[in-house]
Amino acid sequence: MGTFHHLHTLSRRSIGLPPIPRSFFENLRDACASEGLLKLLMVTYQGQPISAMIMLQFNGRAHAEYIATDPAHLHLHPDQVITWGAISMAHQQGCREFDFGRSSRDNMGLIIYKARWGAEEQRLHYYSFPQTSMAAVGPESFKLRMTKALCRTMPLPVLRLAGDIFYQQLY
Repeated sequence: MGTFHHLHTLSRRSIGLPPIPRSFFENLRDACASEGLLKLLMVTYQGQPISAMIMLQFNGRAHAEYIATDPAHLHLHPDQVITWGAISMAHQQGCREFDFGRSSRDNMGLIIYKARWGAEEQRLHYYSFPQTSMAAVGPESFKLRMTKALCRTMPLPVLRLAGDIFYQQLY
């Protein structure tokens, strides 16, 4: 889980967001792995992990919940490799559906990526209270743009600490 969280931190920094705390992923593992509901997949290149996915499986359905890729290796397309591995594993284990997870409507690159795999888009509705929460902030807001710029420049330990603090306040 440490390797996954390191890749997750690198991924989040590249898009300018604080990482979800490692304790969240450890709690998820502790709650789900012993029941066989959680799978951690990893892609390595020259002996180094470059991409990882947490996949949850339940009732004939696999969910690609979290994927993390080292931005320095995106040119190798490890996200394609890990997605194919996850779909193959889910199929071998009897899953009838593969859920690619949610995408922001503003993230056309991710929507197109999932569509190329044959994913069928379904609209999800979210409500947030109060309206001033980060969930209600638009992609063009000054606050969000400044947060992203700051996160992209933080050293990894500081970014992890920012994620721990941010997510404590969020939930």
